[in-house]
Amino acid sequence: MDEFIGRFRSLSQLPAPNLQITSLKDLVNRTLKLFETQWQQLQVDLELKLPSDYSLMADAAQLEQVLINLLKSATEAVSELKNKQITISLHQNESAQVSLDIIDNGEGIAEHVHEMIFVPFFTTKPQGSGIGLSLSRHIMVQHGGDLTYVQPDNGARFRMLFS
Repeated sequence: MDEFIGRFRSLSQLPAPNLQITSLKDLVNRTLKLFETQWQQLQVDLELKLPSDYSLMADAAQLEQVLINLLKSATEAVSELKNKQITISLHQNESAQVSLDIIDNGEGIAEHVHEMIFVPFFTTKPQGSGIGLSLSRHIMVQHGGDLTYVQPDNGARFRMLFS
C-alpha cells in the first residue's frame, strides 16, 4: 500500500508547465526521430498528415512525453502484425480547436475497459505500469486541453486536444 501511495503522489506532483511558443509540427518531428530505428526494424508504415503548422503556448518537454507514451503504445499494438500502420494527424475543427491524433491498426482497446484506461495504475498489459495514459491526460489537462480515446472502426485512436 505504501508503494501505491508513493507512486500516486509522484504522479500527481507533476511540475507546472513551462509555457513557451511551441510548434506542433516541430514537436512531432523531434519525437518521431526517437522511433525511427525501431520502426525501420519492425517495418512500421508511418503516415503523417501535418497539412500546416500550429504554434501554441506549451511545455514542449511535457508534450513530447505525451507523444512518446502514445507512440510507444501504438508501436506495441502493431508490433506483431504483418502490416503495421501508425498515423499521426494534425487538424483544426470549426471552433479553431487544434487536435493531434495518434492512430494505429492494432487490436484496439476492448470496449469494457474504455472507461478505465485513464485511471492511474490501470493496465491491460502484462508488463504495463498503468501510468502512461493517466500521466499523459494529466499533462494535457494542465495545458488546458485533454487526451481522449476515440473508438475507430479498427485499431486505436488517441486525440490530444489543445485549447
